[in-house]
Amino acid sequence: MVRLLELLHYSKRKEEIFFIQKWRCITGIKKISVKNVKVKKLIGRDMKLMITPESCGSVKLTFGIILVPVGSVTKPCHSHLGAEEVIYICKGNGEAWVDGDITAFAPGDAILFPSGSKHMIRNTGDETCEVICVYSPPTSPENYSLYPEIKFN
Repeated sequence: MVRLLELLHYSKRKEEIFFIQKWRCITGIKKISVKNVKVKKLIGRDMKLMITPESCGSVKLTFGIILVPVGSVTKPCHSHLGAEEVIYICKGNGEAWVDGDITAFAPGDAILFPSGSKHMIRNTGDETCEVICVYSPPTSPENYSLYPEIKFN
């Protein structure tokens, strides 16, 4: 890194400067601030997809945050064909429904939704659930398979 800085400061040759600029574009840090991400209003949740192929060129995953209000269910029941999803509970309590099975969750829990599994979550607590979600490979709500006939029981 020191050598690159030296080249940047001391080199007058255009080829070296071009190489350094190109290198920084390829390996540069990609940072997305949650305050700059548009909210997707979905039934039972607000979603902010932060790291996506469109936002920063991610190839193998999508990273986002969902907020689930008290008493809400993420509807409709859905699946991601060809993509796994992991959720991590930052705040709030609730339940996850996965292919007919239900489990309670609390802050610090992580849940895997296998590729193709039908799933949804419900906020059973007294505060908004803040949930990190990671999909691999990348996906978005526009690609979900929907099952509106399935209810959270």
